[in-house]
Amino acid sequence: MRQRYKNRAIKLISLGILLNVAFIVLIILRKHGIPDGVVAVGAVVLGAVGSILYVQGCVALAEAKGYTGAEVVAIIIISYCCFLPLMIFIPLVLLFGIRDKTSDK
Repeated sequence: MRQRYKNRAIKLISLGILLNVAFIVLIILRKHGIPDGVVAVGAVVLGAVGSILYVQGCVALAEAKGYTGAEVVAIIIISYCCFLPLMIFIPLVLLFGIRDKTSDK
């Protein structure tokens, strides 16, 4: 596994998860007096940026295993859209489910 891509993947996936958690917390805190406009704008920004960073982190994880981004980006986006509750498992599938092309035989 390529270390440079692995470190980038860890950073992007962690930041994406953090922003998605902040998105959920913002929606929950709406009931405690935060104006609806702030919640709407914040939810759109946090959700969009968090999702984009998460997908980029998954692509970086695939690149760390020796695949190009084009090979797995369709799989990541389809699984992200179709199986949203299982989005936390996408990096695990990439980490353990695909063969590492960079390892020596």
